[in-house]
Amino acid sequence: MNSCRICGLDVEEGDICQECSSQGNTGPSSSVAMKINKKTLIVFSSLVAVLFLFLFGFFFFNQMLESEGLRGMNTVLENAGAVSVKAGISGNNSKAGNLAVAYDITKQTNRPPIRDLNGYLKWMHENTAEEVDFITARWGLASKYIESKELVGDRVIEAFLLTPREHFVRKPNIARAYDDSWLPIGHGATITDPDVVAMMTTSLEIEPQHRVLEIGTGSGYQSAILSHLSNYVFSIEIIEPLAKETDELYTSLEADYPTYKNIHRKLDDGFYGWEEYAPFDRIIITCGIDHVPPPLIQQLSNDGIIVAPLGPPGRQYIMQMRKEETEDKKIKLTRRDVYSGMSVSFIPFRDKKGQAY
Repeated sequence: MNSCRICGLDVEEGDICQECSSQGNTGPSSSVAMKINKKTLIVFSSLVAVLFLFLFGFFFFNQMLESEGLRGMNTVLENAGAVSVKAGISGNNSKAGNLAVAYDITKQTNRPPIRDLNGYLKWMHENTAEEVDFITARWGLASKYIESKELVGDRVIEAFLLTPREHFVRKPNIARAYDDSWLPIGHGATITDPDVVAMMTTSLEIEPQHRVLEIGTGSGYQSAILSHLSNYVFSIEIIEPLAKETDELYTSLEADYPTYKNIHRKLDDGFYGWEEYAPFDRIIITCGIDHVPPPLIQQLSNDGIIVAPLGPPGRQYIMQMRKEETEDKKIKLTRRDVYSGMSVSFIPFRDKKGQAY
């Protein structure tokens, strides 16, 4: 005689009595199976949850790299090379293409000699009201920078020789207008060393049809030079009193220097560029930052160039960055240190609250 393994009653055959069998009760083996099935379900659910979290984390991290990873890409500690970035704006689909040109530099026929000092002095005397001492000092700087290869190309040399730096320094420093040095212009800002201006301008490789964006108008000297090279110059300044002073200066000089009419000015945070008039063929940043702002890369046309001082406070390196599209439709930014490792010092790139980026 056996005992039912469910209820314990005596059974003649088997191990389950007729009553337990009729109720479908299979005893402890069923509960064990249920426990096993429940455990399996918990493990499976946990694995699915882990997989979901992994995929979500990977997607989020990838998006972060695409949008914010540009900061690490542009550290000056890296060697120059090609780096993939998000594609920017391409094509002439902006208001810039429809802007009227106030003064077309391509129609200029009366140009100064740039190889002969006496011819240059004579031309400047006949065509400007500038003082001969300043003109001579400007020629001296240009000659020095041509020899050092910081000023390269006839158009860039001419632009440098036609721009009166004495108008863009402050009166207390006017006697030092052609010193090979930066000078204070108030509001915590400076006018950049003329040799750095020459090198950065040369590195932009500007043609008359190029749309050129400058971040950091400052005294206006850099944009004044750019206006001799391009019909479309856009400049952003974030310091309100400085922007006002420079705007008034440009306006006062337009009659004698008509190319300044082609300089479009705006008071704003240059970090975000000037999307209304993008894409830009050339972008120049004239304040120090450790990375190129992503909006500026996106607003740069394919095959466009950015020139900027990159690096930590007080120690930047002038980098030329060219944006190109690869055969597989990816975008890369190829960099070159234009000063071959020599550092410079620019004022910080600041936001509207005065905080450095």
